[in-house]
Amino acid sequence: MSDKTPEIINTTESPISDTPNERLLEKLLGSVDDQALSEVDDDTLLGDENWEISFDEVNDHISEFQEDEFVREAFTKGMDLREYARNIEKELGVVEKEHEVDYVKQAKEFVELHNQIQTCDQILATMENMLSVFQMDLGNISTEIQTLQDKSFSMRIKLKNRTAVENNLNDVLEGVVIPPPMIKKITEDEVDEAWLAYLTELNKKMTYVKQNQNKNIKAIKDVGPELEKLRLKACVKAAEKIRDFLLNKIRSLRIPNTNVQILQQSVLLKYKTLYQFVMERYSDVAFEIMHTYINTMRWYFFNHFERYNRSLQKLQNPIGNKFSMLGYDENARKGGLFGSSKIALQEKTNFFALGDRIETLRNQDTGVILAHVAEKKNQKYPYEALFRSFNLTFIDNA
Repeated sequence: MSDKTPEIINTTESPISDTPNERLLEKLLGSVDDQALSEVDDDTLLGDENWEISFDEVNDHISEFQEDEFVREAFTKGMDLREYARNIEKELGVVEKEHEVDYVKQAKEFVELHNQIQTCDQILATMENMLSVFQMDLGNISTEIQTLQDKSFSMRIKLKNRTAVENNLNDVLEGVVIPPPMIKKITEDEVDEAWLAYLTELNKKMTYVKQNQNKNIKAIKDVGPELEKLRLKACVKAAEKIRDFLLNKIRSLRIPNTNVQILQQSVLLKYKTLYQFVMERYSDVAFEIMHTYINTMRWYFFNHFERYNRSLQKLQNPIGNKFSMLGYDENARKGGLFGSSKIALQEKTNFFALGDRIETLRNQDTGVILAHVAEKKNQKYPYEALFRSFNLTFIDNA
């Protein structure tokens, strides 16, 4: 500790830390002005003219101070309170200087910390500006998004309307536009599947124009006459080519051993659109084709059923004859060039017996009789079986 007496600290301006020694010093010195005290020497302070001692007050102060822990400890050790106060003051001065030295040593760090704080303040100010700009940008973006949503909604409505217009326009174009290949195919080429496809398409276009001719569509009014001209050409082709084509297919039904069902399903049904077109556009040709088909099928069924009936009659098993009648004379003789001969007669009661003919009704799973197969096998059938087979064949063909 330095021998130099430390300066008395102005406690009114710089309060000392609240330590035990400080509290003791404050109690001993009271609220004496340090500056005034420093201007008075010890002799003056101890003079009789300046101090009037009241022992009652001293006793009161001593009693009061004895209650204090630090004062009681000083009294116990027999210490001089003034000396004790001066020591405390010196210690406080030393501590203060040590703190000042520490503050000086840490001044550079304080400066750096101050600079860092200023830098942080600048960075925070910059970030604040950036965030403000960002907030403004977000506000602008929100406005732009709202604008884009409005535009998107408007564009979606326009797209929906244009799609509806496009669909209607496509229907109109498909109904009124006549491609050049269609015109060339119908007017120049022969009847085949491609010709049939173009004819079907032409029929759709004509039907569309006919259904929408009352609508105020200029294209339909313009294309109507052209379609009519093409229809007339197609009808002329129908009168010539379709008629010959269908009649040739119908006449092929007259060819022997022709499978009518296959020809009907694979040919006539395939080209039924031709007949529908002719029926709608050229009725005279349609009636001619119809009557030809009816007469051909009438001929086909009549001949085939008649031939089948004759074949079945050959397969009939005879039950009785004229000699089996009840009134026939068994003694009758047949005359001839060389005299008479006796006729062998059957038993008259046999042909009245039901026999196995009842099986025709009992057996429902029996199919039709194939005449050529039964004839090769020399099979015979009762009349009831032949009648049943003929009717089954008639039902199947009907």
